[in-house]
Formats: sequence, C-alpha cells, structure tokens
Amino acid sequence: MPRRRRRPSFAIVAALVLALTACSNAGSEDAAPPRPSDTSPSTPGVTPTPTPGPTFSRRSLSPDEQDRLDERLIAAAWRNDLRAVRRLLDLGADLDRRDETQQNTFLIAASEGYADLLELAIRRGADVTLHDSFDGTALIRAAERGHWRVVGRLLQPDLRRRSDPDHVNNLGWTALHEAVVLGEGTPDDAATVRVLAAGGVDLQIPSVSSGRTPLEEAVARDQDAVVATLRRAAGAAPAVPDRALLRSAASGDADGVAVALRAGADLEARDGRGRTPLQLATAADHVAAAQVLLALGG
Repeated sequence: MPRRRRRPSFAIVAALVLALTACSNAGSEDAAPPRPSDTSPSTPGVTPTPTPGPTFSRRSLSPDEQDRLDERLIAAAWRNDLRAVRRLLDLGADLDRRDETQQNTFLIAASEGYADLLELAIRRGADVTLHDSFDGTALIRAAERGHWRVVGRLLQPDLRRRSDPDHVNNLGWTALHEAVVLGEGTPDDAATVRVLAAGGVDLQIPSVSSGRTPLEEAVARDQDAVVATLRRAAGAAPAVPDRALLRSAASGDADGVAVALRAGADLEARDGRGRTPLQLATAADHVAAAQVLLALGG
C-alpha cells in the first residue's frame, strides 16, 4: 500500500527543537491545492478553550455560499495554508466539514503531519472524535505515516481523554498496528512506536485480520528497533519512574524514556541540579530521547 514519502529525521537536537517550535509556512490562499496523499487505510493539563475569531452568522450565508467557503477551507487545509484557514474560519467556514475521504481540517492535519494546523484546529474547537472513511481516528492516521510529533500531541491528556487511543478501525488495526504494519522500521517509524508506547497504548491487542499483536507483526517484518522498543515496553515497570526517566534521558536511552513515561513518570521531574528530562537529553544531543519527551509535551 503506497505511503507518503517521509521527511528525513533530524540530525541534531538543535535542529529538532527549532523544527518543533517554528511556525508552519503559510502559502498563498490562491495557490493550487495539492491532491490528498492517498486514501489508504487511515491510518490518540487542562483542555484549551477554543478561541474562534469573529465570524459571520451562519444565517447570513446561503447554502451555496457555505458550501463554497467550506470547500475553500478543505483546500487550504490540504495545502497547510494557516493564514487562509484562519481567514476562512473567521468568515464562517465549518471546521468539521468533510471531504470525499471523510476527513475534516483536524483529520487532514493529523494525516499529513501538519502540527501547527492541528493545533489551530484544536484551538478553534474542532471535533476531535470524528473518524475517517476507514473508521480511523486522527491518531491512527498520524501513526500510519510516522508523524511522531502529531502522535504525541494526540496522546496528551486534553485530547486523549476525548478519544480512544486503542480504537480499532474497520480493517482491524489500532494506531500501533498501523505504525508497524504500514511502517518500514525507519527512524520516524521507530520514534512513532516509541511515542505510542510512552503514551500508554495497549501493546497486546491482536489484529482482527492476522490475529497478531504489534510485536508479532514487527518480528515478522524484521523491524529490529521496533521489536526492541515493544519488548522493553512490555516488561516490568521501573520502581521509581521519575528517577528512571531522568537517568534514561541523561544517558540517551530512548526506550528507557518511553518505559518510564508509560509507568507514569513526570515530564517535569528534576534532578539534583534542577534539570528536567528534556534539558538532560538536549544537553547531550540525545535526539531519540528528546523526540519522545518533546512529542508528549516535555
């Protein structure tokens, strides 16, 4: 099944942090929108208060005007045009309008790895419980394509409690299954599995189609890094999760970071010098460990 070409992994933590904090580029509203990447199986604090901009009353728009506005919103979402999305929402476009693949702005952002668009949709009050035409959640769509940053955002408490991170789509797969079955064992795929494990997804659900767990699927595909992560995550939890998290972050043990977070470690735990796990990981250029921490809000 064809998959969208992946962006290369970051070479150093500095580039990683910059990429995660930079704003998305906003293109021209009138540029031709790209085609959706595919319609393959779609492939998860305080809840933020939606902050919609000024909008016209829906009653001031005729049905045809509403349709045209909504279609422009979908096109802007596919091309990740944040400026146009904001403007169209302010004009009264429906944030939960679906396209032919049953995706709205929120699901498109998850599917394509548009982290800033995802955050904008969340702030504007998107319905985060909607599923696509394969009965897939936003988490499933992001996991399928190795978008580990988006996966981590969807597993943060404000979104996790509003959706089921272990939802099974109509192909019989969870988000973790899709990260393995439709993954290729690349660094982004491995990071995605690590973030899913850290976020507490169920590791043991068998696929409806094959009857195999994600670990068994990874073994069958010789995805060694993924196998190591899943075996470690399925093992015994650390006795003192915060201490284990700090130790793993400092040493660059990314799987150890995932296991500690899965066991309930605090992202804001501090060592004897007041340093957080993320500070420890970035200070030593431990990219893989920093990815997990950043994705889950560290």
